[in-house]
Amino acid sequence: AGGGEAQASTRSSMADPIRGRGGREGPVVAGQDPNEPFFISPSEKYYLRALGSDPRKDIADLQADFPLLAGDFQLPELFDPADYFSSVLRVGSPGLHLWTHYDTMDNALVQIVGTKRVVLFPPSDADFLYLKGDKSMVLDIDNPDLSLFPLFNHVHPFQCTLLPGDLLFIPALWFHNVVAHDFSVAVNVFWRQLPKKHVRDE
Repeated sequence: AGGGEAQASTRSSMADPIRGRGGREGPVVAGQDPNEPFFISPSEKYYLRALGSDPRKDIADLQADFPLLAGDFQLPELFDPADYFSSVLRVGSPGLHLWTHYDTMDNALVQIVGTKRVVLFPPSDADFLYLKGDKSMVLDIDNPDLSLFPLFNHVHPFQCTLLPGDLLFIPALWFHNVVAHDFSVAVNVFWRQLPKKHVRDE
């Protein structure tokens, strides 16, 4: 993990799961089938990913979307503030499993409550991941069906466990797969293209 000293309350507002702290009302969208197409937990799970007031236009921003929570979260100025793009609140249930995918922007995943496993694959593994758009068709990376996905045997995974207070920097185009071990609260901070000195592609 590592990459700076993110400060987030793990005992007050964010840990008590967010009762009365959202600061505003908004629509809730719930998936009907947790297994389609890539939301792969075997039983019903919940997952909240904060969006702007108008998901088609607004960019998620913790300060604007959840002002009463934002005071409990402070990220060190790792990069030029002008490169900041968005900050996304993520809340998920124990056992939640999110598919292997990549983001087009560099980002930091800051764990606030609970623990989760993150497995990273470098961009050079793209030919082994059986991609459909930005997502891998290999849903179970721990027990892949090598008769269907034989090239997956050649991937180069990097694995870590995030604990409360940990920060993981995920470079743009690096694939990542996430499993929450417990009830989980995290914040994802995205930046526009950062200087190449911060990133490697293999």
